[in-house]
Amino acid sequence: MTHGVEVRFGGAVYDGWLSLSLSAGLDRLARTVSLETLDDPWPVVGGEAVTVTLDGAPLLAGWIERIGPSVTGAARRLTVQGRSRVGDLVDAAPEIRGGQWKRQTLPAIAADLVAPFGLSVRSQVPTGAAFPDVQWEPGRTVFERLEELAKQRGLLLADDAAGDLLLTNAGAAGDGPALTWGESTLEASAEIDQSGRRSEVVVLGQQPVTDLVDVETARGVRGRALDGGVGRYRPQTIVASGNVDTAAAQARARHEVQAAFGKALRLRVLRDSAYRVAAYAPEGYAESGPLWQPNLLCVCDFPELRISETLLVEQVALRVDAASIRCELALVRPQAYAPAPPEPSDTAAAGATDPWVDQATGVAAGGGV
Repeated sequence: MTHGVEVRFGGAVYDGWLSLSLSAGLDRLARTVSLETLDDPWPVVGGEAVTVTLDGAPLLAGWIERIGPSVTGAARRLTVQGRSRVGDLVDAAPEIRGGQWKRQTLPAIAADLVAPFGLSVRSQVPTGAAFPDVQWEPGRTVFERLEELAKQRGLLLADDAAGDLLLTNAGAAGDGPALTWGESTLEASAEIDQSGRRSEVVVLGQQPVTDLVDVETARGVRGRALDGGVGRYRPQTIVASGNVDTAAAQARARHEVQAAFGKALRLRVLRDSAYRVAAYAPEGYAESGPLWQPNLLCVCDFPELRISETLLVEQVALRVDAASIRCELALVRPQAYAPAPPEPSDTAAAGATDPWVDQATGVAAGGGV
């Protein structure tokens, strides 16, 4: 055990590691761990269970997936990499015979899909109404299908420290402490990247013809949003898939602008503690309380970087060696993970006519993305 970090392979404590890095984030489903050792024979061969704790608090529960031996002169090193238990959902595309769910909520559907993997589902936020009818699509991974359903309810998929599936949304982990110089902050840097922003976003689409919507209106759905922070002509046009009305097209355009704005700023903060608060005592810092985790909202005040706003913790990386333990936070604007408008329904409104279908062939005349 080093700096309170304990690693277990197959349930047995392993103390032979030299350095360790562990990363969790909203930008991926599964957290990962990597450690280096000099041990020979190897402590693992791949496939073993791995858990990591800090002062008894769980950080990761998963499986060893990669082993990387190397030799430099007389020195031998072994890199061991593992991933959270939910990582199997990203890779696995099971055959589910009769896979259909009628009038089931997302947690219920998710629970059925992850149960064969020995996983459970936890909801951090309200998960919305039940789905009328969900069909399993052979060839798709469990993560792909659940992510699609989660987007329809404005939710994000993540993992927790026990390796189970977490249903959440941006900021649901609550408020974290303010971040500024001092108070365990060692370094801070920012990246401002405007390359993803557009001066305007136009969303084109279609909607069914009904008694209240004529053919011309049905084919002319258009939504538009402007980004006043872009000073030159940089437009983007998106063709929506499925049926969308003007309100949905407008919401999609607005979301695209806001998400690009949110991703344009990234703040990195290096701290000397994995704990959110390190209270000073005469003998030094007494580390206790909750650990840093993704999805916290923090007021950030770094005048030297021209940053003074509330940001969302996107990533948390813990790095440990014999000399120190460090925690690196990556933060973005909350808009980067704001829920997208619901995807259009696969089923047209009852009694409606698709304005883009060639009535002679029954084939849609236009495509989409």
